[in-house]
Amino acid sequence: MFLPTTPQELAKLGWDRPDIILVTGDSYIDSPFIGSALIGKVLSRAGYRVAIIAQPDIHSNTDICRLGEPRLFWGVTAGSVDSMVANYTSLKKKRKSDDYTPGGVNNRRPDQASIVYTNLIKQYFKHTRPIVLGGIEASLRRIAHYDFWTDRIRPSILFDAKADYLLYGMAEKAVLELATALKNGTEVRDIRGLCYIAGAEESAGKRAGYLALPPFEAVEKDANALTDIFLVGGIFIIFSYEFCFHPVSYFSHTHLGCSEMNHGGSKHFAVFLRSTLPFGHTQRFRSSAGDRPYKRNRVHIVAGG
Repeated sequence: MFLPTTPQELAKLGWDRPDIILVTGDSYIDSPFIGSALIGKVLSRAGYRVAIIAQPDIHSNTDICRLGEPRLFWGVTAGSVDSMVANYTSLKKKRKSDDYTPGGVNNRRPDQASIVYTNLIKQYFKHTRPIVLGGIEASLRRIAHYDFWTDRIRPSILFDAKADYLLYGMAEKAVLELATALKNGTEVRDIRGLCYIAGAEESAGKRAGYLALPPFEAVEKDANALTDIFLVGGIFIIFSYEFCFHPVSYFSHTHLGCSEMNHGGSKHFAVFLRSTLPFGHTQRFRSSAGDRPYKRNRVHIVAGG
């Protein structure tokens, strides 16, 4: 079944409104190759009413308002490709084509699409349901980072977009847990793979097992401080399947990652929880005879380890 994209398709299904609306910078292609379609099908299979708004017009409310407001949350993604990579070459020249846009013409995906779509929702839906960022653009900008396009250090995209949550990496399991928590009105801030902005009352020192990263003010001015974000105990940590290590993680079974920000004189923190594990632990092949379990690798030490 295709996920609904119009009011007519909602009516045909007998829905008054969706539980979840996914807003994406890609055209809606019903394929596991497309992240928004995959997440939509995962949620739909779990019983949630999911609809998609693909490549909405950012200059009017025609597209963003056509399905109404979701019951649980908005899911926002720039698409299968980072919007700046999709729109510009490495020499910062505008690309003419976009393989994820009908007709192949690059005229539907805005720059910094995750931020633009979030602002578009907030413009027409005041005090709306939570907005959840996802996809490669948001995932790679979840901490303070160097932005090639503006040649400066930028804070977590959560601050720029003013979204409520961010799910990074392969978020199939995390998005189901988030949907369940929002549906039941239970706590969401312990979901692995979730990022959120915390106030001054919730700091790294007040939650056991968290690692405090250098504050944004430090990494903005000092390249070495930015490098320190990717160092834990003097060693560089790369991805490990068993614990799904990320550069903001710490070798611990507890939750991890906290980057301090300072905006308007009041301190806020971008909190990152350890990534969730994939659904299964079996690698699937075309032939069942080729199925084999993943080998779980521990931490690898590189660059002088």
